[in-house]
Amino acid sequence: MLATSTVYEYLTDHMLANRFLGDQVELEGFFMAPSRARPEENVLHIVVSQPWVKGSHPDYDDIVRHASDLGMREDLPNSRSASFEFDDPVAGTLIIMDAKSENWIEAEDGTMVPIDIHFLFNSEQERREVMKLLDAESR
Repeated sequence: MLATSTVYEYLTDHMLANRFLGDQVELEGFFMAPSRARPEENVLHIVVSQPWVKGSHPDYDDIVRHASDLGMREDLPNSRSASFEFDDPVAGTLIIMDAKSENWIEAEDGTMVPIDIHFLFNSEQERREVMKLLDAESR
């Protein structure tokens, strides 16, 4: 199953990363423009931004330590699959995937910043239910 295959999944992945991983992605806007794959076809482009972080990509063991500090555990321990799960009192058990080295920056001060982490759900309906729970809790 793909973690992010729709605009809704893409945007909610960023919202979840902001909430649970300390990311700071902001939605700047949308525009229509030709597709790179099919220039004759206009497609929706999403513009997001996040702060620039000077640093380097951490090694996998550093990612595991950071995830553990956040209360996460490897989804498949010792598999180096770059997926982790954690329990949230409102959302239940959540799984992040694609948490590989290229998708983190370790800042010069040691802070770990996610770049492109995805959340895995069994269905779009499950994702929607979690987002509704989190929205209700934040009100």
